Amino acid sequence: MFARALGERAGLPADDLRPTIQAAMVNAALCAAVEHYAWRVEDEETDAARAEAEPADTMRSALTVAARGIA
Repeated sequence: MFARALGERAGLPADDLRPTIQAAMVNAALCAAVEHYAWRVEDEETDAARAEAEPADTMRSALTVAARGIA
């Protein structure tokens, strides 16, 4: 689903490999962000606002790293 959306957005043909790779990067970034957050706050008490904001910030950071690509 990510690959199709990225490919359509970029105007690429359906069989182009680039959106598939980009989608894999997005998926991996989101997985890594959730795991990072889960391990970091496992033993911490948290309020509702923080519980909502911190994972969103972590995912945003992970997607920023993925968007920059490998340099």
